[in-house]
Amino acid sequence: MPPRFSATKRVRSTDSPPIPLIASWAADYDPSTNLGRPLIGMSQGVPGSPPNPSFTKRLSEVVTDPSSSKYGAILGDIALRESLADDYKDVYGQDNPKWGDGSGAGVQVEDFAVVCGANMAFMATIMTLCEEGDEVIIPFPSYFNQTMTMTLLSVKPVLLYTQSPSFIPTVEDCRKLISPRTKAITLVTPNNPTGAIYPPETLAEFAGLAREHSIALILDETYRDFLPPIQTDRPDVHIRGKAHRLFDTPLWRECVISMFSFSKSYAIPGHRLGVLVADPSFLNSVSTVLDCMQINPPRPSQIALAPIMKDLRSGLIQTSLQFTKLLAVFSETLSTCPGWEVLSSGAFYAFVAHPFKGHSSLRVCEVLAKKYGVMTLPGTTFAGGSDVDDVATINGHGAATVNGHGKVKKVKAGGQWLRFAVANVAEDQVRAVGDRLRSMKLEDLE
Repeated sequence: MPPRFSATKRVRSTDSPPIPLIASWAADYDPSTNLGRPLIGMSQGVPGSPPNPSFTKRLSEVVTDPSSSKYGAILGDIALRESLADDYKDVYGQDNPKWGDGSGAGVQVEDFAVVCGANMAFMATIMTLCEEGDEVIIPFPSYFNQTMTMTLLSVKPVLLYTQSPSFIPTVEDCRKLISPRTKAITLVTPNNPTGAIYPPETLAEFAGLAREHSIALILDETYRDFLPPIQTDRPDVHIRGKAHRLFDTPLWRECVISMFSFSKSYAIPGHRLGVLVADPSFLNSVSTVLDCMQINPPRPSQIALAPIMKDLRSGLIQTSLQFTKLLAVFSETLSTCPGWEVLSSGAFYAFVAHPFKGHSSLRVCEVLAKKYGVMTLPGTTFAGGSDVDDVATINGHGAATVNGHGKVKKVKAGGQWLRFAVANVAEDQVRAVGDRLRSMKLEDLE
């Protein structure tokens, strides 16, 4: 018999997690009906390679120490936070002599909180920042877990329109959406789902806007290590691309909250480790939330990572080059698939338009998974938000109206979009996807 109690209206009105739905469709795929072709998983962004052996070796040693099973600090072990401070200087401030000079420039140990993944970092941040009914501006299309979090917390996502091919939001459009209830602007760069890489000057403009209005700029930088590497004067030598220079001055402390995940860069998504960067005064408030949600982040993986982080990062430029090549191969492959179009790509993802007008991306993804063995995510997954006038329209094909506090704009709906997690797979699988897309017919969707 079912229980006599029920979930809250907030939970019932929040979109269901999309990944299990795609997995259920894939479970119906029978390779024997498709020339024995194996299933290709490109829905959830999952590193295609295992963790570095030095991490797994160290982890196996750490778990035998009983102290690794004890409670730890709410904001994370100090050893890992110290390693993160060194890492952030290497990534963001290597050429800045003011980094750590006592002026407030740069990111110091006390500016870090280690949490159970970037999604936890986002939820803890929204819980700390927002009251019920407050608003957070988020670019459209939007990362589904972030809009789901806002709905769960009765915070209103205000959609900031972006457009193909860049999918880069503008400060001018964002300014029109700011209201007395606005508490934050959220940006994901490199973006999930579009792969768009926001230029450093764009991020600086958004930081200025946030500072001007005394609101937070929340940066989800989960994919920061997969910016296209910059080639030096030696063809065989590349250096890491710099995401932004916001940490160069103490002003970042007035408005910036940054997030990072170990899942993608270190290929350890199951260990659930993420990072929240903010001024210590804000982290002190966040710690109240975290004490109720996690008490402390997983300790064995923290202890294992702390002394070897620098060594593990040495291979990231090569990984980024590999992903850049995979995205190029994917674009080349789709150019041979009539009607399919790569709208934008970067880091882990390619954002694609399908050719079957009048059919929703949800149906296209279902057929791709069940009949052709390709798992991907529908664009409707990234179309959540309370600013959509007609949810039925945005979940189908055509245009959706998104209202700000200024001009009303027409937004291309998620019905023709799909997101492919290209970094999940090897090059031969990327090319194999082309064969399957070319085989797909309109009658498959009827």
